[in-house]
Amino acid sequence: MRQKRLFALIMPLLCALILASCSSIVSQEDYAALTAERDALYAQVVELQKTALEEPQKQQVRISGQFSATVRALLPDYVLDDFTPHVAVLTEFQSAPFSLILGAQAGDLTPGEVYVFEIEPKEVEIPLNTDYQFGPDLALPLYGLKISNIRPADTESDDEWGLQPKGLEYEIIG
Repeated sequence: MRQKRLFALIMPLLCALILASCSSIVSQEDYAALTAERDALYAQVVELQKTALEEPQKQQVRISGQFSATVRALLPDYVLDDFTPHVAVLTEFQSAPFSLILGAQAGDLTPGEVYVFEIEPKEVEIPLNTDYQFGPDLALPLYGLKISNIRPADTESDDEWGLQPKGLEYEIIG
């Protein structure tokens, strides 16, 4: 019985001590400032989410031009047949190799030779303020460009041997 009384007296004191140690250290002014900052940041997040969901503004760009590349290998498509070359592995001067599906035109190429690949002009829509001027290794598949003509590089012209990068032409038309 004595232990129950002692426990009944000590327990409320212990609870009061625990509750007193849990009191807030942040002043009301600091709390109000933090709440206002949180609300302002939340409003910015909501606005950014709205602009991210909107359709980006686009511009019309005409892609044309030509590029010089060395044919490194001719490969079959393996879908159509296992023997007829349809894919050319190309490298521009001091760049990584990339593959280009040429179809029947690939049979006219010789590995180790430099060729000039002319691009059929095409208009594409590109998001505004975008760095869209890719080399042929990325632009051909990305924009669905087609090769209009392939000819051997002129031995008299340094431009056609790929030493002076000419690249594709990007013209903003709208």
